[in-house]
Amino acid sequence: MRWLLATLLISVIPAVAADRFEGALGDLKVSAGRGFYFAPLDVTVFAPAGARLAITFDGSEPIFTGASAPDSNLTIHVTNTTVLRARAFRDNWRPSEICTHTYLFPAAVMNQKAPAGAADFWQDSKDRVPSDWAMDSRAISGPQELTNALLSLPSISIVTVTSGLFGPTNGIYVHSLAQGPEQVRHASVELLYPGGRNGFQRDAGLRIRGGASRFPAFSPKHGFGLIFRKEFGPGELEFPVFPTSSRHKFSRLVLRPNVNDSWVTTEWPQQRINGQQRWLRAEATYLRDQWVRDTQRAMGEPSAHGIFTHVYLNGLYWGIYNLTERPDDDFTAAYCGGREGEYDVVSDGRDLHAGNWTAWQQLLRADGLSDRTRYQRLLGNDPNGARNPQLPVQLDVTNLVDYMILHIFIGADDWPDHNWWVARRRGADSTGFKFFAWDQEISINSLIKQHTAWVPLRGGTPLYAEERWSNTPAEIYSHCRANADFRKLFAERVQKHLFENGALSVSNNVRRWKFLATQIEPALTAESARWGDAFRPEKPYGRDDWLKINEWECNTFFPSNHFIALKRFRDAKLAE
Repeated sequence: MRWLLATLLISVIPAVAADRFEGALGDLKVSAGRGFYFAPLDVTVFAPAGARLAITFDGSEPIFTGASAPDSNLTIHVTNTTVLRARAFRDNWRPSEICTHTYLFPAAVMNQKAPAGAADFWQDSKDRVPSDWAMDSRAISGPQELTNALLSLPSISIVTVTSGLFGPTNGIYVHSLAQGPEQVRHASVELLYPGGRNGFQRDAGLRIRGGASRFPAFSPKHGFGLIFRKEFGPGELEFPVFPTSSRHKFSRLVLRPNVNDSWVTTEWPQQRINGQQRWLRAEATYLRDQWVRDTQRAMGEPSAHGIFTHVYLNGLYWGIYNLTERPDDDFTAAYCGGREGEYDVVSDGRDLHAGNWTAWQQLLRADGLSDRTRYQRLLGNDPNGARNPQLPVQLDVTNLVDYMILHIFIGADDWPDHNWWVARRRGADSTGFKFFAWDQEISINSLIKQHTAWVPLRGGTPLYAEERWSNTPAEIYSHCRANADFRKLFAERVQKHLFENGALSVSNNVRRWKFLATQIEPALTAESARWGDAFRPEKPYGRDDWLKINEWECNTFFPSNHFIALKRFRDAKLAE
């Protein structure tokens, strides 16, 4: 890359009180749009009148020191993947916002390497894990196959200061176990569509997220949280991210690596449920969690939308991710009404995300529900089932029933002790607590397991439909099962969802699965080249492994599981 630059001036921006700026520089103009390129190009950043330009290519924020002469446009010749950041400065004027443009050259991805200043290790709880930057050429037949894979999905480009992401001291990816406000980085986030459709660029907060997936020895591929608040940029992201959603404003999004449904995960052969290992890399689909959330919506309930994307970090290809909504107060207000400040939101029984604990703890204490009066009061009703406006609605019982049917049906393994969200709107307009599927990567993978993985860990033998663990949705379900009206409703919903054209009928399950599989299959070669060798260096996991499990899901699991799940419900006296 060469710079066609005017003489650079080395100076320090004079300090100016915020209320004494003579003006504010507007957004910068750049000659070439961000996106995908296949041949070298010249890119010009245009200087506003009287302003100096500063640019960087390593993710760092441009500063006044080293800016160009006033009124000098800057042109660069781009021949390779480039992250361009530019900012304009003018004496006594407020600087422009940082302008970030990513230019992706798919053919160059195969040769990527560690960026300057990056650590050569990723810190686990005790030991250091060697960092991993390279692509594996054995996974592809040639450059065009990789290019096709990289162009088969939208891409998210995240650009931030290298030291804060990959640095040995402060890099959040290097020290992925660290948590807290100080582990959030200012970043640029771009959504790039391969067909030239307009995406977005927004400044946001960037953090590492996840549980076991934070440990680099468990998986070197971590998840991210994107925070769209004014402390990081213009505030809420306003863009139609999810094609099937009416929601266009977001304060948070999640990039899920689907670690336990991927090729990039440690296997635990010692953890077996009914004789079967909990998950296997060779049986990774990358689809399970998204399928579960799509199915909850197909059942008529709100659940987080998601799309599959490629992700780039400072221009480095990082694999396939699932970009999803986060089922928080912002989410529930958008889909269930009201304002986000009106909601109590809890996840995993220990994390309060909004509001307070009062209503959730009251709901957990509700027992003696075999009594019709007590049960109907929970729903805000008189004993005869008629709505009583003087009584608060504590529970959306149909939502709970559908949530439990879904998790029993899929054979949820890593649940209910965690991996769930609940939310309730406070006040007279409340329709009670609603339950949202989340992080169900270890599901839809067994015709043998009869209970969750947590059962042997905590002692006891409850089957899927008998789950009752405290401080979870299953506890509320277990209390409600004592009531005849609840059992009748449950049986009616089983009939509705599993038969005829129901959301959980075999044909609709397979159709929904194939819809997702069609999206991700063309992109798998890129994921295989990036991460397929992480745990099988002798032969990277790849598309052939995926095709086998995909065929099993469609031709064996869904047709057989219909009858297995139905037996679970019938044995629990919850279906005819």
